[in-house]
Amino acid sequence: MRALKQLRQDSVHLLSSAKVLVLSISTMLLVLAALPVGAQDAWNVELLGRFGERAVGRSTYKDVWGYAAQNGTELAILGVAGGVSIIDVTNPANPREVGFITLPTATHRDMRTYETYAYAVDEYGGAGLTIIDLSNPTAPILVKNWTEAFDTSHNIHITDGYLYAVGCRGPVGTRSTIILDLADPLNPVQVGAADRVLHDLFVRDDIGYGSSIVDKGFVIMNLSDKTAPSEISFTTYGGAKTHNAWLTDDGHYLLTTDEVAGGDLIIWDVQALNNPFAVASWTANPAAIIHNVIVKGDSAYISYYTEGLQIIDISDPTQPFQVGYYDTWSGSSGGFNGAWGVYPYLPSGNILVSDITSGLYVLRPSEGSTVVGFELTPPELLSASPGQTRLLYFFELQNSRSNALTFIVTSTNTLGWPSEFPGSIIVNGNATELVLVTIDVPTSLAMETVVHVQMCVESTAGFRCATTDVTTPIVLQAFDVQVAAAGVFLRWKLHTDSGDEGDIVVLRAPAATPQQRIEIYRGALAAGEFLDKSAQLGRTWIYTLAWDSPRGLSLLGDRQVRLLAPLQSRLIGNAPNPFNPNTSIRFELAQPGAVVLQVFDSRGRLLRKLEAALLPVGPQQFLWDGRDQRGNSLPSGVYFYQVRSGRWQALGRMTLVR
Repeated sequence: MRALKQLRQDSVHLLSSAKVLVLSISTMLLVLAALPVGAQDAWNVELLGRFGERAVGRSTYKDVWGYAAQNGTELAILGVAGGVSIIDVTNPANPREVGFITLPTATHRDMRTYETYAYAVDEYGGAGLTIIDLSNPTAPILVKNWTEAFDTSHNIHITDGYLYAVGCRGPVGTRSTIILDLADPLNPVQVGAADRVLHDLFVRDDIGYGSSIVDKGFVIMNLSDKTAPSEISFTTYGGAKTHNAWLTDDGHYLLTTDEVAGGDLIIWDVQALNNPFAVASWTANPAAIIHNVIVKGDSAYISYYTEGLQIIDISDPTQPFQVGYYDTWSGSSGGFNGAWGVYPYLPSGNILVSDITSGLYVLRPSEGSTVVGFELTPPELLSASPGQTRLLYFFELQNSRSNALTFIVTSTNTLGWPSEFPGSIIVNGNATELVLVTIDVPTSLAMETVVHVQMCVESTAGFRCATTDVTTPIVLQAFDVQVAAAGVFLRWKLHTDSGDEGDIVVLRAPAATPQQRIEIYRGALAAGEFLDKSAQLGRTWIYTLAWDSPRGLSLLGDRQVRLLAPLQSRLIGNAPNPFNPNTSIRFELAQPGAVVLQVFDSRGRLLRKLEAALLPVGPQQFLWDGRDQRGNSLPSGVYFYQVRSGRWQALGRMTLVR
C-alpha cells in the first residue's frame, strides 16, 4: 500500500514536470493497477484494537479526544455524525462503548475534557455546548446542552479553567470566538470574545495561537485580559490555509497545518511573538491533505487524512523527520478521506485515531520504536589496586537518530573519588562515540577496591544513565504535568524490569532557581501519578522525576509548569448542592490570609463558625458536615454562608436534604 501511494505520488511529480516522460502515462497506469491493494500499511506503529460499530454511510466519524479516570479507566471520546460515542479502551484489544450521547446530526464535532467532564461542540447541529459527566467512566451521563452564548461552534480548546470556542454562530450577536469561565464546570460564564474568524485555537500561558483558513494565516493573541483579547501579530504566507496549530513543550516553536492538497506541516520560531518565522516544513505526500497536529514531548502526531497517522520527530525542530506511521485509509492519496483526529496523551501511551469512515483505531508505537533516541553502554566493572594512580572507564554513547545531538554529561562513583569527564559531547547522527571517565585513586589505598561508576547523559532526545556492568533498566515512556483544580497533577509511565529495586521520587524547584530542588513525593515503582497540592501560585515550577535505587539517584526527566494566581478573590460555591451530610464550600484567594466561614439559618441565626489562621493564594475550601457549633445534626432546609478574608467577603446559599 505504501509503495502504491508512493508511486502515485511519483506520478504526480512526473506528470507535473515539463520534461519529456520516459515512462508513458499508459505504462504508469498498468503499473499502478498491478500493485496489491487493501492491506493496512504501517511502520513502527502497531494496531491494538478497533471500534467501528456506528458506521452508517460516509463521513460518519469526526474528531477524537481521550480521558483518563482516577481509577485507571481510559476512554476514547469519539465524535459521530449523530452524537458522541464514549468508548472504554482500557483493554485496547476489546474497545467497548459505555455510552452514547445522541445529538442533532452535524458535519463536524469537536470534544475536550476538563476535570470529570467532557465538552462537545458541533457545526450546523445546533446543540450548543454539550456537557457530559464522566465521573463514573462506565456510565457517562448527558448533563445539558448549554446554548447561552452560541448554538454551533467549529472547535474548542480548554486550558487553565477556560474554554475557548471558535467558529461560533447564533444566537443573534454572537462573535466568532467566545471565552467561557469553567469555575463552575456545569454552568459556564462568558467572560470575553474576539471577532477574528478562527478555525482552531491553541492557548498556553495566556497566549493564544489562532488558525484562520479564511484570513490565510495564524494570529498570536494576548489573552491575559479575557474581557479584551488583543492581537500581537498576524502571519500570512504563500499557500496558507492554516487549519490548526500546536506549541512545543518549551514554547519556542509553533507547528501549523494547511488543510489543502500539498499543504505542509510548517514549524515556526515564535520566541519573538511579534515576528514569527518558519524554520522547517515536512510533508508525507504532496498529493495528500494534512489535517490536525498535536505535540507531545519531542514528537508531533498528525492525522493526515489519506496518509493516516504520521509521527514526526521534532527533537530538533529545524530538522523534522518521520519515525512512524499507520495508514487507516486503504484507498488512494488525496481528498478528504481517512484520519480525522488524533489523541496521544493517554497514560498507557496508546494513541487514539479517528477515521472518517471506519471509526476508532487504538494504536501504539511498536516495541523499540519509541526509545529516546540513543543508548549508553557501560564498561566492565574495574578494581583499584594499591599504588595505582588512575582508572579509565570508556562508556559507549550511540546516537540512533539521523541528526546530530549534543549531550550533557555527568558522572559519579560509589567512593566519591575525584573524577574527570567531558561536560558535553556532540554525537553525529547514526554514530557512536566513546566517552572517557577517569578516576583518581588515592595514594593511601591499602587494599584492592571495587569502584562502581555511573554516567548520565541528557539531550533533547531524553535522559539515560548507565553504571559499570549494569545498564540502568528504567526507561521513562511518558511524563505529563497538568494544572488541575486541586493542584498540579503529575502522571508518568515507566518501563521496568522484574529485578528493579528502589523508589520513584518527585522533586520540585522554582524555575528561576532550579538548583533548589526539594523532594515532595516518594513512592513505589508501580506508582504512576501524584497530586501536588502545595505548589505556590504565581510561580513557574520544574518537576523532576527520579529513580532512587541501590546504586543512587537517577534523574529520569523533568517538566515545567506555570501556576497562575487569581486576579481577585472569588467564591466558587459549594458542592454537592443539595447535599447530605457533607458539602465543600470552595473559593479562591488572591492574597494569603486568615479566612472565616460562618453558616446561618434562614432567619439569620449563626449556627457554625469555621476558621483558618492562614491560607495561601489559590483554590481553597471548607468542609461543612451539616452540624451546628455543638455538634448537633441540623435538619433539612436552606442555609446561608459567608466567607470572609481581610476586606473580601462573599455570600452563598446551600440546601441540606436529610
